[in-house]
Amino acid sequence: MVLILKSALRGAVKIDDATELLTLRQICIIYGVSYDGVRQRMHRYSETPNTAIDYFIQKQGGGNA
Repeated sequence: MVLILKSALRGAVKIDDATELLTLRQICIIYGVSYDGVRQRMHRYSETPNTAIDYFIQKQGGGNA
């Protein structure tokens, strides 16, 4: 589990890969985004977890820069 968390923080684990091993709440904590906000976007806009999390990462000024 520690290896997965460290890999996710470095960006070595894609969100889609990690969803089988971690809960959505855990993934949101790793990326520092709002779990409730991600769930709302998924429901309201029919987005995938990946798309919803990416939205909040970009909104915070993060991303794949």
